[in-house]
Amino acid sequence: KSSKNKYVSYFTKKNNNNIALFPGQEILISEAVIPIVNGLEKGSILTINGSRYPLVEFDFGVSPDFAFRAISTLVAHGFTPIIAHPERYGFIAEIPDSAWELHELGALLQINKGSPAGVFGSDAERVAGIMLSERIADFVASDAHSPYVRTPFLREAHEWISENFSIDYADHLLHKNPLRVIKNETVHPYR
Repeated sequence: KSSKNKYVSYFTKKNNNNIALFPGQEILISEAVIPIVNGLEKGSILTINGSRYPLVEFDFGVSPDFAFRAISTLVAHGFTPIIAHPERYGFIAEIPDSAWELHELGALLQINKGSPAGVFGSDAERVAGIMLSERIADFVASDAHSPYVRTPFLREAHEWISENFSIDYADHLLHKNPLRVIKNETVHPYR
């Protein structure tokens, strides 16, 4: 069974692991935001585990004005949007301070695990490095597409952040903040 604020637990016979699955979806915002807000409020568009946290993404060529308006609208309706892979958006690559502006509007920032390693190109690598160095990244996620390419495994990302920044920051990005979202608790910036 799954319902709002509940997870579905699966026991896998292959390796005897419990896997907790939480409802949610990545929401592409490419046009009007109000229909998305209405869907979020009605529950036809999912936040993460029924929380106030929708995971949103934009087209990679999105204009900063549209992104800022969309985030402001979501925040004005009581949501705390988590922006997927902001390091890959053109306007942030051009002006990395735009990430700070999105953060100040009330958005949280989730970088892809492959970005600091250059998997998505030198711009994404550079911007992810800035976001991690300035501690404005709130999460690191897999952006998994399969068990073989862009995998869901995050151990290497945790190790890399631990070695290049700190274990505490890696735990913050990969454990503490995600747990806060699942529990619908306030996500705190790392300081």
